[in-house]
Amino acid sequence: ENIIWREFIIAARSDEVTQLSDWVPYCCAGVATNLDANEAMPFFIRDCRRELLESLREILGGSARKQILSASLQWSYEPLDDWNTRVFETLQTSSSHRINEIQNAAKLLGVDHQAELSEIKAAFRSHAKRAHPDSSVHSYDETIP
Repeated sequence: ENIIWREFIIAARSDEVTQLSDWVPYCCAGVATNLDANEAMPFFIRDCRRELLESLREILGGSARKQILSASLQWSYEPLDDWNTRVFETLQTSSSHRINEIQNAAKLLGVDHQAELSEIKAAFRSHAKRAHPDSSVHSYDETIP
């Protein structure tokens, strides 16, 4: 049968270790196999459990190193291509979200989103003075633009 080289990201989690309270991807593993990924990876994780555990302990270090018990760990895997795609899409979404936040903040301040820092600071101070609770310039019902 055809043997195929497959690469996976391996993640671990544990309710007993704070740093592992959510899935932590920490290892990339290459496997040459003729099995489907769902058949091959459980064997790989079982056969390489000691090495996976040691590398996780080495990465976490400190007190977490002593807390990790192999019986308390849960393991997961995902094809490397799928993981890369998901991470890249998340970064793109986060980046575009951040750009929208900057543009909205600039609009609120009444400046261009590419304005100089001094202009942004001056606009912020102006709005902060007008919106300050000690200011008697506006009533509580008034909305500050």
